[in-house]
Amino acid sequence: MCGRIAVLIGSMVMMLPAHAFDFGAAFTDPLDHQRGIAKSRYQGDAVVTTEFEARYALDARWSGVTFAGVGRAADSSGDLHDAPNRWSGGIGARYLIARLLGLQVGVDVACGPEEWAFYIQMGNGWSF
Repeated sequence: MCGRIAVLIGSMVMMLPAHAFDFGAAFTDPLDHQRGIAKSRYQGDAVVTTEFEARYALDARWSGVTFAGVGRAADSSGDLHDAPNRWSGGIGARYLIARLLGLQVGVDVACGPEEWAFYIQMGNGWSF
């Protein structure tokens, strides 16, 4: 297991009116989920975002991660090409606390366009 690398890539494209769902904020603000960008910092009815994460297994329980993401938000899909890219990225560490369940805990430090952020995580944000 030592030295194994896993690469994860996720993306989201949303072009929904804000009133499409009663719980629309969860769907129309995918930049909320990009590490390094504050919740609801960039909003719009058309949003494109993607994030890349690479993990490196240091031993059976510890691994290091690095990640980067980019996203755009605009009022309509026609305005997306003019919207500026919002980049973020960072590093983190994971510890496997329950081998049988595959349960990990970890910390991430991320830098976005305007500020730094610190995250404590349990489980995995990536679902397959």
